[in-house]
Amino acid sequence: MAGSPGGLAVTSRKLLADDYRDPEPPPSVTLKGAGIDAADLLALDLPPLRWIGRRSGGGGCVVSEQAARVAQALHQFDRHEVASEVESQYAMNGRMPKAEASAAWPAPPDRAAYHGLAGSIVRAVEPYTEADPVAILGTLLATFGAVAGNGRTLYQGSRQAPNIYAVLAGDTGTGRKGTAWGIVQAVFDTVRPGWESILVPGLASGEGLIGHLKRHEGVEERALVLETELGRLLSVMAREGSTLSPTLRDAWDGVPLGRFLSREGSLVTRHHVGCLAHITPVDLRAKLTDTDAANGFGNRFLWIAVRRRRLVPFPTSPVSHIGPFVAALNHALDHAGTRRDMEFTSEARDRWEAFYAALPQRHGLTGALLARAEAQVARLALVYALLDRQDAIGAEHLDAAEALWSYAERSARYLFGDSTGNRDADYIRRLLADGPFTKVDLRHETGIRDGARLQAAIDVLVEQGIGQVRKGEAGPKGGPRPQIVELVPSVSLVPGVPAHA
Repeated sequence: MAGSPGGLAVTSRKLLADDYRDPEPPPSVTLKGAGIDAADLLALDLPPLRWIGRRSGGGGCVVSEQAARVAQALHQFDRHEVASEVESQYAMNGRMPKAEASAAWPAPPDRAAYHGLAGSIVRAVEPYTEADPVAILGTLLATFGAVAGNGRTLYQGSRQAPNIYAVLAGDTGTGRKGTAWGIVQAVFDTVRPGWESILVPGLASGEGLIGHLKRHEGVEERALVLETELGRLLSVMAREGSTLSPTLRDAWDGVPLGRFLSREGSLVTRHHVGCLAHITPVDLRAKLTDTDAANGFGNRFLWIAVRRRRLVPFPTSPVSHIGPFVAALNHALDHAGTRRDMEFTSEARDRWEAFYAALPQRHGLTGALLARAEAQVARLALVYALLDRQDAIGAEHLDAAEALWSYAERSARYLFGDSTGNRDADYIRRLLADGPFTKVDLRHETGIRDGARLQAAIDVLVEQGIGQVRKGEAGPKGGPRPQIVELVPSVSLVPGVPAHA
């Protein structure tokens, strides 16, 4: 995308000409001293801050006056708070770049998401890496949850353990997904040497995961599945007879895995499985579009959109920045390993009740991917509480969980938009945006000759309240009245997205 950190070699005038509606670039000023440089501005990676074209001869940065004011604010306010405020203002004023006008990059998480020990670690390493802070945060929470085990659980209709499934979705090369993983891996190598024995580097079958757990039976029935190419895993899942999807779903739920076979004994009844996966948005949209995959698999994941947040030509090892937190993280793991039922504090109960009552009704693929909001927030709050070495989940832990979940919601909307989860239905919906079609015309226009397949796609639109079917007028020679397929007026699958945009 033009105007991203990778395009700094392009002049600011060209950035504006390519991305913005304004015919002329805004007036520029040069900032010198006071610790302000391009890295501070790039860390926000927001539209009004992408006007950095070059460094001036005096050692400052040539930026717009608006960017200069924000740079000054960086030294007085929390960086994440400034980022959220600036992006919100520019979105409301219609000043987003053309390339992002229909699918703006999700606003960063509220600062509450960086609560406690996890937030302290992220802030400590953030200035020295190009990885997205939320990528480090999500990776850290999922890894901690897997290493901690299921000694501490929260009952919410069923047992919620601290095992988190998370997907980092970002472009190849500039997403810095692997960089985030490398940071967290180094942190846990320092805190718990030997912890990597629970790592499962990619899966080809459900039986592979069960085999790993069986090998550790009675010692440490834990696993952290690290899938650096989720697209490959999704392709494996699509094969006939694959047990991978149901095995991962059951692992997230904590129910027994495998089958009871008298000879092989392949049933695993005690296990604790977390998952970290990486994928590009293009690959994701191409391979996770079936409703059954979204309902049965995708809603057990946190979908986290990530990208490079700054340029750091000479990154330093995270180990040199986490010294003050090693003992605290080690103690948190010990605390989490003791068996105890967790509950909400009285204040947290009030917060949870309000959150629970306000859950929106969602439709389409995005709605299916967000269908486990309650369980996801409960698990995240549990992990935050364990990192704080608390015996109960407080309101601050729910605040943090809701903040990260809100970002996951925005990420899902960014990644999947208003897809129905059915390729044929999405294609028909785009056709219907230009006006009604008869079923006969749709058959010719779409090339779908299979009547059952065409009807199934139309049914998806009708069931999700997007489309409707009515009888047309009879022809001059009589005969059956044609069936007309059309969109239902003023329907949007995604909050905040115009209907039929």
